[in-house]
Parts: sequence; C-alpha cells; structure tokens
Amino acid sequence: GFLSQSDWPKLTNAAGKLSEAPIFIDDTAGLSVLELRAKARRLKSQHDIRLIIVDYLQLMSPNQKSDNETVRMKNLSRELKLMAISEEVPIMAISSATPDDVTKLDTVPTLGQTAWSRQIAYDADWVMALGRAVNSDVIECVFRKNRNGFMGDFMIQVDFDKGYYRYKDFEDKNA
Repeated sequence: GFLSQSDWPKLTNAAGKLSEAPIFIDDTAGLSVLELRAKARRLKSQHDIRLIIVDYLQLMSPNQKSDNETVRMKNLSRELKLMAISEEVPIMAISSATPDDVTKLDTVPTLGQTAWSRQIAYDADWVMALGRAVNSDVIECVFRKNRNGFMGDFMIQVDFDKGYYRYKDFEDKNA
C-alpha cells in the first residue's frame, strides 16, 4: 500500500520507538529446545526477558528425536512446557491447526485441532484460535482454554485490511 503524507511522521515515530524496544529476534532455522533454552538463559540474565514467542512451532526441533511427527510434536510440547517452568518465562508457541473435516475450513479451530498433536493443547495453559469464514475479512479470535482463569469462549472480531496487510477494529457493516 501507499502512505499518505500524514502517515510518514507516524511511521517514523513508531519505528523509533520500536528500535529502542527490548525485542530480540532469532530466526535460526530448526532451532532446538536446548538451543532456545541456552539463548533464553543468556537473555534473561542480561536483559530480564519476560516472554518468549515461538513463531510456528512445527519448525522447531525437539531434543528427543523421532521419525513419527505426532511423537515429535509431543516431545517438543513437553520440552517447551518444562523450559517455561524452569526458566520462569512464559512461552507463546504459534502452531498451525488441522481441520477434522476438510470441508469445514470456515470455522475457528477447536482445541483438538492443533496440528500433529493434541499434546500441545494439553500442555498449554491457554489456547487461542484464529479463524475466518471463506471470502470474509473478519477474523474471529476465540480463547479455547484458560487453565488459571475463567473457562469459556471469548470472541474478538477484527477486520483484516488486505491493502495494508494489517488487522484493524471491527466495523459491523450490518449495524
């Protein structure tokens, strides 16, 4: 997309704030939990990190190898859970979902649809699922699990702006 003249100062200001933020990105391919733990310990002692985000869990390598993908994901899930407990840093792991019925791709995934292993959903303290209807720009965000809080579904609706590839406040076009 294109930025208007009034958007440039906002972008510059946001970029300045972001460059000063204590955010550390590691894009090591096939990172193992053992390697992540070592990096997390170092960053925690030097910068007191308070959150670890794993973008696309299925690309990580567990310490215990397996040719079976379900067992591999089960091992990975357990290792991340134990790491979060021992390092006292919450870990947000982003995972894909697999539909139970491939003809129903227009629904928010259920708790049991975590790709490759339901163990991920079991180990997690909370699970949030995103989904959208076919030909819709409305993203539904549903909390499927909250181990230490209120049980039930919360739905947050946001619009997806394809032109700028961003989420924005939901506008009910029927109201």
